[in-house]
Amino acid sequence: YFLSPIESVQLNGVGKKVVLGGVSAIKKTIHLTLKQVTKKLSTQDRAQLADYINGLMMQLRQSRRFPTFIAVPIHGELRTRLGNAVLQGKAQSPASVKDDYAVALCELIDVAVDAYMHQPIRMLKMGMVMNKIALVAADTIQAAAHTVVRKVMHSMNDKEMMAMFEFSESILYQPAQQKAA
Repeated sequence: YFLSPIESVQLNGVGKKVVLGGVSAIKKTIHLTLKQVTKKLSTQDRAQLADYINGLMMQLRQSRRFPTFIAVPIHGELRTRLGNAVLQGKAQSPASVKDDYAVALCELIDVAVDAYMHQPIRMLKMGMVMNKIALVAADTIQAAAHTVVRKVMHSMNDKEMMAMFEFSESILYQPAQQKAA
């Protein structure tokens, strides 16, 4: 969510610094937590976690040339709010939708953190201490990601925002069978 846009958006210096600092903190939290939590998991829990993560993997096309993505479903209302913010920002002024767009991106982060962290935490049989460590890490990652979005959005100029809109549209994949429905 954060590193790909830096290059495609050609983010300003302040924005780059905020993103790289936030991503560094998030990665450290993830690595420390995973290292601590996974070594305590049973073989059965590891298998259940692997199955869950495999269920999130999606290929856009059946080909080795195209990458596999980790994807989570988002509700239609969020997709609509993100789409409307992008359309309004492109039609009028990107600055006019910065707050609404940032709120929608933060909600997208919430959905991702729930799918990538909270749901696996709920399904694993961890002790009270490991469960608390994992929950605190998830909440820390979520808060850091929200902070990055809010700070970066307000540092972006119109050209950067337009490029960010393009990136947003590219990550909102909708399978063909759902489009037809």
